[in-house]
Amino acid sequence: MISSYLKIALRSMMKHRTFSFINVFGLAISLSACLLILSIIVVQYHYDDFHQDAERIYRLTSIHHKKGEPPRTFATTPAALAEYVQSHYHDIEQTVLLKKGLSGDFTAHDKTIPASGLYASEDFLQTFTFPLLSGNPKTALKAPFSLVITEEVAHKFFGQQDPLGQIVSLKDVGEFTITGLMANPPQQTHIKFEVLASHSTLAALERQGKSAANTDSWQALYDHYLYIKLREGADIQQLVNSFPQVSAEHYQDSDPVRADLSYQPLTDITPAGSVNNQLAPTMPAMMIYFLAGLVLVVMLSACFNYTNLSVARALSRAKEVGVRKVVGAKRSQLFMQFVSEAIIIALLALLAAMLLLQVLEPAFYSILDEEGRSVISFASGYSIYLYFGIFALLVGLLAGVFPALLLSRFNPVQVLKNLSGMKVMKGMNWRKALITTQFALSFIFLLSSLIIYQQFQYSINKDLGFESENILQVDLQGTSYEQYRQLVNQHKDVQGISATSYVLGSGFVHADYFKKAADDSLLINYVSASPSFVENMELKVIAGSNFSEQLNAEHEEFVVLNEYAVNALGYTSPTEAVGELLTIGNQEVRIRGVVKDFHYLPVMERIESFALRYRPQEFAHMQIKLSSTNIQATLTELEELWQQLDEVHPFEAKFFDEQLEEALAGLDILMKVIGYVAFLSICIACLGFLGISIYTAEIKMKEISIRKVLGAELYQLSFHFMKSFLLLLFIAILIGIPAAYFLNSLWLNNLAYRTTIGVGSLLLGALSLLVLGLFIVGSQALKLAFINPVSTLRNE
Repeated sequence: MISSYLKIALRSMMKHRTFSFINVFGLAISLSACLLILSIIVVQYHYDDFHQDAERIYRLTSIHHKKGEPPRTFATTPAALAEYVQSHYHDIEQTVLLKKGLSGDFTAHDKTIPASGLYASEDFLQTFTFPLLSGNPKTALKAPFSLVITEEVAHKFFGQQDPLGQIVSLKDVGEFTITGLMANPPQQTHIKFEVLASHSTLAALERQGKSAANTDSWQALYDHYLYIKLREGADIQQLVNSFPQVSAEHYQDSDPVRADLSYQPLTDITPAGSVNNQLAPTMPAMMIYFLAGLVLVVMLSACFNYTNLSVARALSRAKEVGVRKVVGAKRSQLFMQFVSEAIIIALLALLAAMLLLQVLEPAFYSILDEEGRSVISFASGYSIYLYFGIFALLVGLLAGVFPALLLSRFNPVQVLKNLSGMKVMKGMNWRKALITTQFALSFIFLLSSLIIYQQFQYSINKDLGFESENILQVDLQGTSYEQYRQLVNQHKDVQGISATSYVLGSGFVHADYFKKAADDSLLINYVSASPSFVENMELKVIAGSNFSEQLNAEHEEFVVLNEYAVNALGYTSPTEAVGELLTIGNQEVRIRGVVKDFHYLPVMERIESFALRYRPQEFAHMQIKLSSTNIQATLTELEELWQQLDEVHPFEAKFFDEQLEEALAGLDILMKVIGYVAFLSICIACLGFLGISIYTAEIKMKEISIRKVLGAELYQLSFHFMKSFLLLLFIAILIGIPAAYFLNSLWLNNLAYRTTIGVGSLLLGALSLLVLGLFIVGSQALKLAFINPVSTLRNE
């Protein structure tokens, strides 16, 4: 029976080669995009599932409540919580504390190599499955200044030599003894590191006066990540039920931040929900839903295409259906026949799609920024092909079910006479409804990509309130700002030099509470900046003055605020604020000046309270204003000056306007993805449109020939053929314009500074769709108009 279905399906495909090619090619290009996204989704849902006993491991999180702000969930918890839960809950087998901040230049055997990692408590290697190649997992992270390194780092330092017992020093921290060699961690984990230092090192550094460990503080909410492993058979809910009591014991309503506790299963950490301060970049759950939505739209578009062409060919297969029913074929057999054809076409399309996937993966990867590449990876191995096969079968079933039901439901007379008259609404049959829906979806994606591009251009060209042209941003990477400034300052093409802790507009800032009075505090974002920063970036001082060059590097004395912060602190004017005292932590600072509001965050985010502080120990980026006509030569000379100071780190510099564009990378990627899907769905819709117009041309050939014999003009014949198709395009446009406007308004309204959806974008999208439709249908109309009536009618 199955072999009979296959034979008939293959014969039908060979007989109708054009329709078969359109179906296979349309499904292939849509499947390739779906497989690409499916590959990404599969990887995300397999993060951290390689750990032994992963189902018993949880990360505790905290929900922060601040006055006047909505609750926010953070991945961090107080370090003191680790000892508390370990001593109060006997169902916890192991606890692991992690802390970021282990990074810098490690030196061993006269080699200096930059590396980054985590401080980890001693149970880390027993809780998580990161196997050691050498060393004892029970003791490797126990003693202070113990270090576990990965194979990659070991190879850079020691080649093939055994690293155990070797001494590695980290600038400003101390000397570490290597106690473990670890295999390079898998990529599919949210715990990213190159080196691991024992968590007990932090207490040792605190005793030396080098840092604050904060291991016994319940107010240090942003430093530590706490993981627990339950005993076998234990129920996490018993621990969860006690969380309100824990919060009540350690937090008061009067505290600046009150934290409630929550938890995440290890394998649910990514895709991530709305959790702040993650250990490493993770893909948001909303992005997964968005990608899954794209898969659904592209898949439905391809299925519509197949269904359209199959229904269009229904009359040409009516005799086959009628004859088979007359000789005893059951409806179920006919149904299976037509479904099997759809599945065969889907499997053939899968083979072509997997070839296209080899091209799409590197192309998609290339549009991501560095952070995106660290989050997105593509599934590999034999298991992914099983997912691909199942997906192709589902597409085949979905595409083939409706035509199979339609063709198998009628008796022979009904099939031959009434199929083309089946209505979905007055004046429109199924085929027309599917074409209209397909083009409406394509049009919505086309308009969305144009609107996103419009917002991207608006964000790039908006006045930021500071100078961004000809500003070179240099990543200092631990190199002394003062030493490099002295070298660069001698260059003839350098007009100005300044330094900051973060790049303006990148989305990264510090934040601290500024107190005007003992009981009145305001959380203000800030960056540390050199005295020359205001002048170099051409910020406008509207009251007071800028920092002076004679500031005390050891003791912070002054701060410069923006207008928003002055108003938020309750001053009636910028002039009134100048000279006033504020308390930050345990120190007092005086407001030196007020600058006009500018976009210190990405341009789409609202301007809020902001401060410039002088904390030279935090300087990490240098701004160099250039006046050179030969930029490349100047960059080469600046790199040579860099190498005089730092032979370890490469010279990393980008122009400010390029970095501001990178801050909009999410919008740029969204624009490219939506644009690609729009292109894909339009291509699929056009293929279907071509197939339908070819089929319609075939069945209207004799009608057109008769009209031509009776004297119809060329334009009349063309219009007669095209009018129904053009009507469908107009209906799709009428549906697509309000739908696209509504959907794009939803996300645009969440932006503080946004473009307006202009008539020009809507008209451009509509015109593009009409031109494509006219080209496709017009080619068939002209073909019909120029046929010789004699050759068509001679057999009548």
